[in-house]
Amino acid sequence: MFDSSELRGDPATFSLGGVIAGWTDGIPVMTIGDRVRFWIPEDLAYKGVPGKPAGMLVFEVELLEIMAPTNH
Repeated sequence: MFDSSELRGDPATFSLGGVIAGWTDGIPVMTIGDRVRFWIPEDLAYKGVPGKPAGMLVFEVELLEIMAPTNH
């Protein structure tokens, strides 16, 4: 395990523009309240970038809410 918002006790917030391709493919097909397991192959994850997790990644994801983009 390399990260867990559940263990921290604080849900993570992400912009789909700042996550790996496997998440940009999977999150949009979820509905609020869904809990899914993503099995993301390396070519949709970090693609062998040094210092990043290697190989297939598995994520347990619960979609709590969808927030509108903010204009900065």
